[in-house]
Amino acid sequence: MPDTSPSSPFSAPAPGGRLSRMQRWFRMHPDAAGIAVDVAGIGTVTCSLLVYGLLQERIMTIGFGPKNADLFDSSVFLVLCNRLVTCLVAFTWVAATSQDVNPVAPLSSYSAVSFTNVVATSCQYEALRYVSFSVQTLAKSAKVLPVMLWGTVYTGKRYRASEYFHALTITAGCTIFVWGGDSSSRRMEDKTSMVSYAMGAGLMLLYLA
Repeated sequence: MPDTSPSSPFSAPAPGGRLSRMQRWFRMHPDAAGIAVDVAGIGTVTCSLLVYGLLQERIMTIGFGPKNADLFDSSVFLVLCNRLVTCLVAFTWVAATSQDVNPVAPLSSYSAVSFTNVVATSCQYEALRYVSFSVQTLAKSAKVLPVMLWGTVYTGKRYRASEYFHALTITAGCTIFVWGGDSSSRRMEDKTSMVSYAMGAGLMLLYLA
C-alpha cells in the first residue's frame, strides 16, 4: 500500500502547495492499493485453478494421437509429475529467499499428510473416468454441509441457523444440477451402468474425505 505519511510523495504537496489528483485520491482511499493487490491475488488464484481443472479433464477424458484414440491411463504418474514440479518450484523459491527449512513438526506428521494428499489426488484423477469435472466441482461445493455436521458432532462447534440454511441451499442446488443433466464422463462407454456411477461416487468420496 502506498505510504501516505507526511514525508511520502503521495502526500507531500506538489510545487506550489497543491496536492495532485493522485495524491488527493490516495488520501481519500488509503486502503485502495491493498485492496487492488488482494483482488489481483484472488483473480490469479481463481484463473490458475480454472486452467488446472480444464487441463486435468482434458488429459483424463480426451484422447491423444490420431483421432484422439489414445487415452492417458496412469493417474499416479500424473500425480507424480505434479508433485515433482511442485517440489522444483518450492526448492527454487527456498533457495532464492534463503528461508529456514528446518521441520517444525515430526516427519511422521508430514508423511501422513503427504500420503493422504497423494491418495486423494489420485482418486480425483481416477474419478474423471466415470464422472464429469463439473460434477466433481459441485461435489466439493456440497461438502460444506457434511463438514458443518462433523464439526458439530466431533468438536461441539455451533453454527447459526442462517449458515445451515446457506449450506442446505448449496447442497440442494448441486443435487438438482447433478440429477437434472448428464453427469457421466466422456470416457465412460456404458452410460447406463450403475456400477460405473458407483465407482465414480466412491472415488469422489475418497477424494473429498
